[in-house]
Amino acid sequence: VGTRPQAAQHGFRLAAATLEKTRRLFASEMDSAGTAALDAAAQIAQAGVGAEGRAALEQAESLQRAVARLVNDLKTQSAVDLQKLVFRLRAEVSLVPVALLKLQLQSPRIVADAQKGQAATVVARFISGTAKTAGLEFRAMSPWPEVAERSTVRTGSPLPGGQATLLEAALWVPADPPRRLLPYLLEARGTVDGTPFTIATPIDVQVGAPLEVKLLPVRVVRGKASPLKLSIANRLAEGGQLAVTFALPAKTTLEPSTWSVPIAGQ
Repeated sequence: VGTRPQAAQHGFRLAAATLEKTRRLFASEMDSAGTAALDAAAQIAQAGVGAEGRAALEQAESLQRAVARLVNDLKTQSAVDLQKLVFRLRAEVSLVPVALLKLQLQSPRIVADAQKGQAATVVARFISGTAKTAGLEFRAMSPWPEVAERSTVRTGSPLPGGQATLLEAALWVPADPPRRLLPYLLEARGTVDGTPFTIATPIDVQVGAPLEVKLLPVRVVRGKASPLKLSIANRLAEGGQLAVTFALPAKTTLEPSTWSVPIAGQ
């Protein structure tokens, strides 16, 4: 069990390690601007390890700004992979204000079975404890600008005791998502007694299947004709026409083996 200053130092060490991993992964693509931005961020992370108190908090904010510059200056063909590392960096640097200011941003790590073309709802909590926070701002970030623009964070009423605020994030899932697991970052910014802070936590959204298909009964009897029932549930808002085709094992027949059926929206 360590102390809070040790936890803050650990956040800087984690960030320094992630910056070095970024250097290795993108070394072949980095130009002078990208190298300079990465070097600047690494220097701040190393300096933060030896900082204490307010100086450590200031170094953490400087590192958050340096990471933002890194995204702009490091040109790569794998922008999404870079953003995923940046999300990790922001979360690691967040250990500094979390430890020293006793703040927390609590949210689920993974949101499963999100539907295409809809926003996945995530309930989170910002816990300030006895800290005197001001100028609080919350936002949801995504590697894809069009997704980030349609993702929002709404603040609710303070929870009983006044030491926590309920948040409701709406993380947009495109109708044609670029991948099955979409990374997001939930971020809280503000000041405590005039000292600025940034806390971020990553959230992965798993895109669910648009249709739920069940075949009843599950088993058939050899040598006998068995009626089959097909249950199809559309999990999208729009209806449409569904073409069903069975791929049958050897020596098995199904009549009809192909048909079309209308399916209503959710």
